[in-house]
Amino acid sequence: RSPVSGMFHAVVMVGILLGLGPLAAYLPLPALAAVLINSGIGLIDWSLLRRLSNGKLRGEDLATFTVTAVGTVFFDLFLAVAAGSTMAAWYFVAKMRRLQFTTYSPQVIETGKTTVCKLRGPATFAIADPMLRSLMPQLAGKNSVEFDLSGVTMLGCSAVMALEQLAEKIIERGGTLAVYGLKQSVIGYAYVEHSKIPKLASNASPYDVRQLPQSDKVT
Repeated sequence: RSPVSGMFHAVVMVGILLGLGPLAAYLPLPALAAVLINSGIGLIDWSLLRRLSNGKLRGEDLATFTVTAVGTVFFDLFLAVAAGSTMAAWYFVAKMRRLQFTTYSPQVIETGKTTVCKLRGPATFAIADPMLRSLMPQLAGKNSVEFDLSGVTMLGCSAVMALEQLAEKIIERGGTLAVYGLKQSVIGYAYVEHSKIPKLASNASPYDVRQLPQSDKVT
């Protein structure tokens, strides 16, 4: 019942197939079928089935289980496992996106003369869409906007593209933009360099350092 016993059984089966293949051909098919049925029963996660029968399985887990089980029975094992793994990965990314954006949500600071948007933590593809939908109504239409990137620890291409769309909308509506605080030690800083953001910004470089007044108001 331990992992070592499973490895031992696998080695024995490989040895039989490689060394005793001609003799294994004489084994009756009902006996081989019984071995396969026993192996299949051993693969079942009985605790998962108990949770399924009690209705304690989460919706995403139930969907993944259903797709994998139906695919295994009616189609192909490898396709079923691939489909189930893809669904599980998609649910994981969606969950991490919500968690990441909630933990490192951008701060919008009104200083009186300008509106500062402070980005924090990793800005990856997972938060690109919610970040754009959250910041667009807050910043587009402002007379002066500043992107403070000093708190960013990682930049992804999708997040930079979202910031680029936001910057274009700010300029399109008659506002001015300044970008500063970016560090060259941040993973993905080159995405900002090769985007339109430095050209849209009024200051010289996104690596500029600027200090905010202590009386800033966070909204």
